[in-house]
Amino acid sequence: MSLEENRNVTRRLCERVWNQGDMTAIDELLAENFVDHVDFDRPWDREQYKQAWTQVRVIFPDLHGTIENLIAERDMVAGWITFRGTHKGELWGIPPTGRQVVYRQFVHQRIVDGKIVDNWGLADFASVRRQLEAKSAG
Repeated sequence: MSLEENRNVTRRLCERVWNQGDMTAIDELLAENFVDHVDFDRPWDREQYKQAWTQVRVIFPDLHGTIENLIAERDMVAGWITFRGTHKGELWGIPPTGRQVVYRQFVHQRIVDGKIVDNWGLADFASVRRQLEAKSAG
């Protein structure tokens, strides 16, 4: 596949799964042997990834990711995504606050035959926690 086709796989994941909450797209975009390496001690398979993103959509139902940049080389795509969403479900023991949160996430994916085989990422969850725990002004 071309570098642009590989970037488009990541773009489709962002639009369909992360932004629209279309979990059926996961089977289309992630390989059967997909591994998410975000939690280095306990990598996730495709089904666990689907469960995690289903829960994310409960916590932040209007979550929207904006791709800031994508770089592709060989079978790898990497980039920064800025996520915005409203906290509507419990997270880390914090009840829904109704607050808008913004955080960035770095993604690095290996794509083979039009499907994501490996995913690595680093998200600024410390920033999310600070935003949710912030005291209301006034």
